[in-house]
Amino acid sequence: MSSKAVTISTADIAALESRLHAADPKIYAVLDSVDEPDVVDRANDNKDRCTNLYIGSAERDYWAISPYLLLMNAEDLEWIQTSLQPDCWGILAETTADLSTMKRHFRRFLTVKDGASGRFLLFRFYDPRVLPVFLESCSVEQARAFFGPISTYYFFSDPDTLWQAKLTEVD
Repeated sequence: MSSKAVTISTADIAALESRLHAADPKIYAVLDSVDEPDVVDRANDNKDRCTNLYIGSAERDYWAISPYLLLMNAEDLEWIQTSLQPDCWGILAETTADLSTMKRHFRRFLTVKDGASGRFLLFRFYDPRVLPVFLESCSVEQARAFFGPISTYYFFSDPDTLWQAKLTEVD
């Protein structure tokens, strides 16, 4: 799968696991806590490397169904693969950016404006069923904005199939 802006291809799970042992680049998970109470527990147990993407009243009111950003370590991938639903728990992002930079980056995409009604809608970009469809439809400018400091997005279509999305080199 690929568009003119983004190339999506299969990735090696073992290579991803080895990246989790390196200091840089970092791997972040954007975890969907809807129907996944283990995500909230993991966030609460790892406050030094995990944050709710919602802030203010939305964070207080929707903490149980919020997307969470987790700076991954080597044990987290196994936890994700064994504890969460295989096709909808979230996505991974590879970058050299720190947690606060990544939170600011991802918060920009939590809502989108509907052109017809002018209403703001929640955008579940962190759902692995949504991400590839969105990336395939992006213009080069949209893809560059969405990637920002991220070199690679990863997502699973099932427990054994890892996909990666990268910006396509465009002149």
